[in-house]
Amino acid sequence: MAENILVIGIAGGTGSGKTTLMNNIMAQYQSTVKPMHEKYVEPSKKYANLVIPEGGKNVVALDMIMGRIQKHLDGVNITKIF
Repeated sequence: MAENILVIGIAGGTGSGKTTLMNNIMAQYQSTVKPMHEKYVEPSKKYANLVIPEGGKNVVALDMIMGRIQKHLDGVNITKIF
């Protein structure tokens, strides 16, 4: 798995307070969020029927899914299409 890159922008303020806050956020991410994601989310992908890279920001994939759902709602026999 490629290493996750996290970019966080904190609006306002400068100096050591901002640096300390950023360091705290990164430490919390590394110690809790990332390990839990790797432990629970990543392994569950192998059981998924569909995984959409980039989630809700993948417009092409979402359009395809919505089109398939719409054809189903319209009563079109989807198995003959694919």
